[in-house]
Amino acid sequence: MRKIGFEIKNYKRIKELNVPLSECDVVIVSGKNRDGKSSLINGIFENLTLKNLSDEPLSRGANSGEKSVIIQDKNGKEIKIVHTFEKKSPRGSFYAIQDGKKISSVEKIRELIGECNKYTIYDFFVMCRSTDGRRKFISEILMKMLSKEQSDRIEEINNEINTKNGFTYIKRRDANRAL
Repeated sequence: MRKIGFEIKNYKRIKELNVPLSECDVVIVSGKNRDGKSSLINGIFENLTLKNLSDEPLSRGANSGEKSVIIQDKNGKEIKIVHTFEKKSPRGSFYAIQDGKKISSVEKIRELIGECNKYTIYDFFVMCRSTDGRRKFISEILMKMLSKEQSDRIEEINNEINTKNGFTYIKRRDANRAL
């Protein structure tokens, strides 16, 4: 079973939160205004993109904080991405833990987890209304979610279909000539 989830301590309005998500397919974040819903989403997003988007991430009165996200990397291996920050260094730093080893290089972590997209569901709907939008959706989002083997296979298929030397093109051309 996959293990995923997140933990937050002293981040904005959230003093402490630990949410295992291993059994969840859909998560609904609800609450009153100013309860920390946006902080929660932004905190997870920051960890997935390895970018601190807040100048003041620390909860009022706290000296240090941490947020972590446990996900699967591009190869299906568990990786924990951690962001620590404190009063004297509010931007903090990111690192990851995989197989008991600490990874401090943001580039190496990004290489392991891939790219996190910034699109909302609304963006997807708007994007997919047109042919150009669907092409953008495929190239900027879907293709980046695939493994190297999967994207190589799709490229092979595209070459078969779209080039004048491709098998599918030649077969279709010959069938048209026979008609």
